Amino acid sequence: FSVSSVTIGDNEHSQEFVLRSFPKMDWVTSVKNVAHFQFWHVGYEMLADFNFSDIEDEERKNKSVKTSLVLAAQKSDFQQMVMDIQKLNQAEHRKFDLFTKLKRQYNKNVAVEKNAERQKHRELERKQGEELDDVVDRQGHQIFSCQRVGYDPPNTEKKETI
Repeated sequence: FSVSSVTIGDNEHSQEFVLRSFPKMDWVTSVKNVAHFQFWHVGYEMLADFNFSDIEDEERKNKSVKTSLVLAAQKSDFQQMVMDIQKLNQAEHRKFDLFTKLKRQYNKNVAVEKNAERQKHRELERKQGEELDDVVDRQGHQIFSCQRVGYDPPNTEKKETI
């Protein structure tokens, strides 16, 4: 935390204000998307707990958590997360409860996406008259799509699909 004081007014009627800023946020790393959130949240949770442990004022702690989450999303232009944080905040979720709700929501989304991509991969078939090179290209694109959401099809499944 940084603390500084400012004196306003003349000598006779001066008032001193103590200005407190938010805790430093240089420890906040970017989160790229929902799939990346699955891995990112582990480090964030530990670092946020450590960096915000000295904040006693509940409103200030809430603003610090919310600010750090928004900062993480904005570092990689993940606007959906910024909007989700705003929705959860409007629904009166505060501090780490806001983070927990976001984590639960994103974990559900990732599970749904993984299952959908897994199913697409398992349903790949060679179309009648399709060249083998074209089939392998389609499979490669589908495998990449699976990996993007955190599912890496086992080699046995890759061999069985086509």
